[in-house]
Amino acid sequence: MLDLVYKLLKDDSNVVGEVSTRIYPYVREKATTMPAIMMDFVGTQFSTPKENTSKGDTYQVEVYTYAKTATVAMRTGNKVRTALVNKSGNYDMTSGGGFTYTLLESRIVNMGMESEEEGKVYILVQVFDFVVSM
Repeated sequence: MLDLVYKLLKDDSNVVGEVSTRIYPYVREKATTMPAIMMDFVGTQFSTPKENTSKGDTYQVEVYTYAKTATVAMRTGNKVRTALVNKSGNYDMTSGGGFTYTLLESRIVNMGMESEEEGKVYILVQVFDFVVSM
């Protein structure tokens, strides 16, 4: 799922205009130029299949927006949300097949500040729930 979110974000001109190539799965180095985006896989809620294949599983991805000011963190976070919200389609992970997805819900779960070596860093955390059917 992270590869889909990464693709949607890097293909969105508004997001790239804000963060350039600073979109990272799992880890953001502390010395990274900001604003930057990091994403992490949170979890999965499996549906109970009535057939052999599971349909309607929900995958949660957290997207962290890092910036030097709260205003930039919110602005960048809004661009992330716009890039992901109301998205649906087919995603082919390999030439052998993929899945169909729909963004079900998004929400801001935290806005905070940390002091790091490079100074104060504002972090906006959003969770995106995708429903997937194979």
